[in-house]
Amino acid sequence: MEDVEIKLILNKSYWNKKKVLITGHTGFKGAWLSLILLNLGAKVIGVSNKNLVTKPSLFYELKLKDKIDHNIFDIRNKKKIHNLINDRKPDIIFHFAAISIVKENFLNPIDSYTTNFNGTLNLLESLRGYNKTINLIISTTDKVYLNENTNIQFFDESKPLGSNDTYALSKVMVEQVSKSYSLKYFKNSNVKVLTVRAGNVIGGGDWASERLIPDLIRSHFLKKQLFIRNIDYVRPWQHVLEALTGYMRLAEKIEKSNKLYDCYNLGPLSKKVNSVRDVINIINKKINLNIKFKILKLKKFDEDPILLLNSEKMRKTLKLESKYEFEKTIKNTIHWYIDFYNGENAIDICNKNLEDYGII
Repeated sequence: MEDVEIKLILNKSYWNKKKVLITGHTGFKGAWLSLILLNLGAKVIGVSNKNLVTKPSLFYELKLKDKIDHNIFDIRNKKKIHNLINDRKPDIIFHFAAISIVKENFLNPIDSYTTNFNGTLNLLESLRGYNKTINLIISTTDKVYLNENTNIQFFDESKPLGSNDTYALSKVMVEQVSKSYSLKYFKNSNVKVLTVRAGNVIGGGDWASERLIPDLIRSHFLKKQLFIRNIDYVRPWQHVLEALTGYMRLAEKIEKSNKLYDCYNLGPLSKKVNSVRDVINIINKKINLNIKFKILKLKKFDEDPILLLNSEKMRKTLKLESKYEFEKTIKNTIHWYIDFYNGENAIDICNKNLEDYGII
């Protein structure tokens, strides 16, 4: 799909003065979302586990700590998350907090299950008896679908959920408990819940370990040896601004919906199939970084070779088109890092991206 030059359909007045709680606000998506919301006049409340902040950190590069209501604690602490919600009384919650690196989940399953599932359970339980209207957007993953990997398949929201993978299964559990709370405990309340199954979200400012783009960047700019696993594996790559636009539009949409619960895929709208090798080829041939790497063979740590999302439900519901096709997504992401390592301020780079995209 070629770039579609349209203005972003975002109700900016909707976000002005809204109180928005972001769990995982110091993470990659959380930091970008915090910056967007501040630009739109929202009051941002954040909660994150201090142990999960990367170095460098987009959150701290954007100097967000003193611009928002910044809270540091583990969402597995039921009392603290309950008190935060009932004291601040947010209008909207974006739930991003999770152990999201697949390898970390594989190596530390107890932490992963308790953080991803129990953290969500604590959040839901805190909203029982909540006495005002609130919209809860829960980020899960493209990996929740039962994936036999027999052929190329774009999963839509009607497909069955399930997995043996630690991370994916923890998110399947999140999906199920969210739906259960919505239909059993929130049916006579003003709490509305969406679970959103996002694809591989990429963009400037991500420095997490064991992720393709950050690993490529560390290899080139910090002279780190690069090992690539599963070079021909296919993923639904999507720019962070495309993804966050989707999250925000869904939050606007649920406000007017009569549904207590719904689920959406949030992935690229193009049906083109792109692999890890395609990402590297664009970086090396179109941007000329000439990144060297070795292919790492893993015996114990397995991942699904093909993950693809059908996001037609989102497209039709939100009446959105993609602004960034695959190649532009990769180029925009890499040029963010080039500008940063050439000394440009992260705030200026991000705001320039937001202006180019049409958010501010």
